[in-house]
Amino acid sequence: YKDFAVQPEYHEDWDKFNIWRYVSKVDEPVIRAYSMANYPGEKGIIMLNVRIASPPPRAPEGTPPGKASSYIFSKKPGDKVTISGPYGEFFIKDTDSEMVYIGGGAGMAPLRSHIFELFKERKTNRKVSYWYGGRSLRELFYVDEFRDIEKEFPNFKFNIALSDAMPEDNWTGLKGFIH
Repeated sequence: YKDFAVQPEYHEDWDKFNIWRYVSKVDEPVIRAYSMANYPGEKGIIMLNVRIASPPPRAPEGTPPGKASSYIFSKKPGDKVTISGPYGEFFIKDTDSEMVYIGGGAGMAPLRSHIFELFKERKTNRKVSYWYGGRSLRELFYVDEFRDIEKEFPNFKFNIALSDAMPEDNWTGLKGFIH
């Protein structure tokens, strides 16, 4: 992992847990399913939210990290990769019924896609709420973008709950585990 291009804001965490020491060896094709975070209007990109799969905290030394997440983290913008899809049955139904989205961490990718499609493309009037969970503020994705949608559309409510806020978060909001 020592060659990974990790943003400086995360170096402290990588140093603290000595994540740089890991080596991932992938010697055979690996197939994984990841949900796209981009919505159809974001042309020309594939956006994935990937949490690097490091070995569990008390795993024996030498336990390898996740193959697919390591591969993705090793890539730089513009690198070529092979993907297929999208697949699945998670679509927005054309109704006026209220939509309630519940998700956390990197698993919120398809929820971002839906919510952005609803508001940036369809300009929906239906009531939509999103309950988003993370351990701490630094682990949340796209908060400013969701807040912008909330400001522009009174029919959208964005709720964050933290399960393990860090002292520097000074968190006074909702607490709990959303998954």
